Amino acid sequence: MATITNWRTDTYNDGDVMPPAQGMDMRDQVLANSYGTWEFNYVNALNGMGTKPTRAVTGTNTKIGTLSYADGSDAIETFQPVIVPAQFDSTASITIDIYWYANATSGAVIWGHSLVPVASAESIDPAQSFTDWDADTTAAVANTVKKVSKTLTAGTHGIQPGDLIFLAIRRNDGGADNLAAAAVIINVVITWSKTG
Repeated sequence: MATITNWRTDTYNDGDVMPPAQGMDMRDQVLANSYGTWEFNYVNALNGMGTKPTRAVTGTNTKIGTLSYADGSDAIETFQPVIVPAQFDSTASITIDIYWYANATSGAVIWGHSLVPVASAESIDPAQSFTDWDADTTAAVANTVKKVSKTLTAGTHGIQPGDLIFLAIRRNDGGADNLAAAAVIINVVITWSKTG
């Protein structure tokens, strides 16, 4: 005997047979709890705004492309826009993850993002608007990957299906940013919810 619970109304009873309606409801639950991602990295970096991070290839055992934000400058990297698919849930939050490292064992970096959704018939040259993140301390072991995240609510990101997403990442090298080394980005990932 299996127990199947309606995730919306909590009304299903025990039974040996799953009616089609319950099977479809399980499908809806899977869809409602699934996610998509956009990745921004060395490959789709445009390297076109302000002081530019340095594109580099890093590693001895494994070569990877990186974006190096030097100490002492407010470097900005822009990325190729991505299109928002129809299944994007505009009522849900999104999360931006930055994977980075430094050849240092102390100090903190201040990352900031500009995320501008552009709808059909709007300008393809939107003004950037940066939000700084909290200071993120480098790993205690040099050249070790750190992951730092920031969640944006639906009311903050304002993204709708069909939009183009213009993303830029900067290092705000001042104040609480006391990392006396380059801060090197491996990857930036935005995770978003799909509609059910």
